[in-house]
Amino acid sequence: SDKLKDVYISVLGGVAWVGQTRPGATVFIQALQRRSKAPRIIDCKRLNTVIRYLQRKHVGIWYGRLKVK
Repeated sequence: SDKLKDVYISVLGGVAWVGQTRPGATVFIQALQRRSKAPRIIDCKRLNTVIRYLQRKHVGIWYGRLKVK
């Protein structure tokens, strides 16, 4: 349905932003984006799998303290 398609595209857009910091997931995100014109139920399940993977991996950006003289 159109509502499911809109939700799929919205969630996929949010996941695509995560791809900027998680290059390992971009291959899977790109494959899901190819199907965004006419998503199927299997594509929704695969998107959920990618989201669960991204939530499981705890990777952050750490900054060192600058030493000012």
